[in-house]
Amino acid sequence: MLECRDITKVKNYFNEYLLHILHRHKEATHVWNILASVSGLLLAQLMRIIFFSTLFTDYWSESWPINKKFSSAKNYVNLGLFKGSRQLNWGFGPRYKSFSVYEELHDRVGFVSKVPWVFILFFFAIGILWNAMGAVVALLNTVARETDTVAGPKGIYLWSVLAAVSYASALITFLIQYVTTIQNNVLLSEHINSGFSTENRTRLSFSFYFVTTALVLLLIPCLLVYGTSSNKRNSEGEKQLNVDHSVFILEKERTKKTFASVEVLISGRLTTNFFLI
Repeated sequence: MLECRDITKVKNYFNEYLLHILHRHKEATHVWNILASVSGLLLAQLMRIIFFSTLFTDYWSESWPINKKFSSAKNYVNLGLFKGSRQLNWGFGPRYKSFSVYEELHDRVGFVSKVPWVFILFFFAIGILWNAMGAVVALLNTVARETDTVAGPKGIYLWSVLAAVSYASALITFLIQYVTTIQNNVLLSEHINSGFSTENRTRLSFSFYFVTTALVLLLIPCLLVYGTSSNKRNSEGEKQLNVDHSVFILEKERTKKTFASVEVLISGRLTTNFFLI
């Protein structure tokens, strides 16, 4: 039967083991927090650079107009969110001309639908705002202690998700515009009347794919924060295992009483049988 000092040794060993496990979980959680904060800060800066650079390019889609009357070898139309460029051959060689998407919308001569265009810019603006918030929170988390508010790792997760939703909404809106309008025509009525056509001769360009890639990278801080939360939940689970060890002593006392009762019962029966014999 175990002595009280043996129970104490087991209790001390169990406490030391739990402290070791909790310390390891704490270190792992701290590492995950640093990774989430640093990656969130770097990716937020990268996202802003990508979005600001792609917003003002005219390479969201590319088209190659054809005209049966003239040579179409050097014809092209590049379209962006704010500006674009057209080079068409009217029979006297290619003629280049840049255009403003806003001006064509304002003059009601363009092919871009106004409502989707406004929503695309709105979603991008909101996404950049969430990115800025995420960058501030990530910067604070690299120097401040962890908190369970939106100013802590949860904030990195929140702002990253909101930014991703905003950018995804902008891309989906642009794709709807592309499928319904841009893919069929990127020319003005005067070009169409002169025999030019871009039907089935348009494709998405590199600016669209850059933003899509950046959107995928934006999910990395979310995964790191999820890893942090998982480690934290495991740590809390280990803490719950640190129960009151007095139950072992109580169980020891119950066991001693049970054995004592059995010994008394057996000795009593043996005595009775002896006298009967």
